[in-house]
Amino acid sequence: RGKAAVHAAGGVPDAARAALSDLAGVNCPAGEAAGVLDAIAAKHGLTSMSSVIERLARRMEAILSAVPGIAGEARFRSGFGRRFTYYDGFVFETFGQHLTSRQPLASGGRYDGLIEGLSRSKASASGIGGIVRPDRILRAKGEMA
Repeated sequence: RGKAAVHAAGGVPDAARAALSDLAGVNCPAGEAAGVLDAIAAKHGLTSMSSVIERLARRMEAILSAVPGIAGEARFRSGFGRRFTYYDGFVFETFGQHLTSRQPLASGGRYDGLIEGLSRSKASASGIGGIVRPDRILRAKGEMA
């Protein structure tokens, strides 16, 4: 029904389509993410995004400083997401050697609106969830699981 409503209203405006395309295509070193997003926001006149981009910059800085040596490998991909819609905030995957891009060692994220949505706005709480796969950790180390 949502797609039909958009189509009936004339579709997605070309300017919005261009901005969304640029945003969806971001795949860069994590330390460069805020700068890349800031350039896209400036290109498309998305001035209201500055506070969100600043929060992202602080988060990336905190992550990169907490894990020495990861800056050369950590990436920010805007097209990355989880199949589960309860993750509505920051999501992550961690990879290792000897694994495919579909085999993370660990993955998870924030679900800030889950409780509120399930309770029909009667309760509100934030949460963080994730999973660590010991079998994949062994494979990444070159051992059999």
